[in-house]
Amino acid sequence: MSVLSLFTEETIFNPLKVRSKKQLLVKLSDLAAVKTGLKSSDIFQALIDREKLGSTALGHGVAIPHLSVKDCPSVSVFLAILDKPISFDAIDGQPIDVVVFLLAPEDKNGLHLRTMSKISRLLRDEDFCLRLRGAGDPAATLAVLFDREEQNKSFKLRA
Repeated sequence: MSVLSLFTEETIFNPLKVRSKKQLLVKLSDLAAVKTGLKSSDIFQALIDREKLGSTALGHGVAIPHLSVKDCPSVSVFLAILDKPISFDAIDGQPIDVVVFLLAPEDKNGLHLRTMSKISRLLRDEDFCLRLRGAGDPAATLAVLFDREEQNKSFKLRA
């Protein structure tokens, strides 16, 4: 399975309108709750607790908030391209506008880490991120992801 196959038009939000880190985390929690059946408030609190350990912003306008959660049914990823960059306590001090939220079952830590590693490597490509930012809607964003997958077969995951 390819890590990029985890994305669907229903898990891509482009553009997403939020004005703060907290508002973004609330929105991601709500979206994840709908897909997973978990409580939004529990996801939000886990995200807040994770961010207290250190910002999940990679720099260059990209963040990958991620969690392993008890009772999570499967690995889920959500991609948001923000309509305007927001402060996210990034190490480079830059605001973020590309966000991938990864939510995984607590008992699948290895899969969680492999998925995060592949997504992180993908999002370090500034040209690719520019294409995501310019996509404009979920369908076009998904097309950018699939085009990237065709170019590079190294996004395969082992169970």
